[in-house]
Amino acid sequence: MDAFDVTIWICVAVFAATASITILHVCGVPLHIPPPYINKLLQILLIEISMAGVGAFGHYIYKQARDTPRGGIPIDGLAVIEQDEPLEIFDGSKALYVHSPDVVLCRRDSPEVKCEQFALVQFARNREMTSPVEAKIKPKETQTIKLDGITYQVSYRLIGKLAPNPYEPRSSDKDFVLLHITH
Repeated sequence: MDAFDVTIWICVAVFAATASITILHVCGVPLHIPPPYINKLLQILLIEISMAGVGAFGHYIYKQARDTPRGGIPIDGLAVIEQDEPLEIFDGSKALYVHSPDVVLCRRDSPEVKCEQFALVQFARNREMTSPVEAKIKPKETQTIKLDGITYQVSYRLIGKLAPNPYEPRSSDKDFVLLHITH
C-alpha cells in the first residue's frame, strides 16, 4: 500500500468514526461527550459529507475525461506548431507523438531567390521523442513514414504563421503546419 492509499483509508476511518458518534447521539444513545463537542462533530460530519460528494464528482469527471476516446488516425487538420510540445494522437491503442522542429515558409519567392517551402516533422511513440522518424514534407507531396512496422502517409494542407501573443512581452511569430495523416 502506498502513501496515497494509507491517507485515503485514514480519511475513511475518521469519517466512519465521526459519522458513528454523531448518529448515535442523534438517535438518543447517551454518550459522555459535552454538547459543544457534539455540535462540532455534527459540523465536521456535514463538511466531510460535502467533501466526499465533491471528491466523488471530481473522480467521475476525471474518469469521463480519461475514458473519452481521443482523435485518431486518419486525421485531417492537425495543427503542429514549430518547436512546440509534441502532440499526442492515437492509432488504435498506440500513441503517436508528432513534433515539428522547423517549418520553412517562403515569404518572397522570386527568380533571383529560390525558396524551398517545407515542414520538418518528427514522429515517435513516446513524449520524449526518443528515436523519432523524421519527414521533410513539401507542398503537394505525400511522405511515407514507417514507425514500429506501421506505415503512415503524411502530407500538409496548409502552412502558415501565428502572430505573437500581444500580452506576452517576449512572444514571437511561430510557424505552423496543418497535417493530414492516414495509413
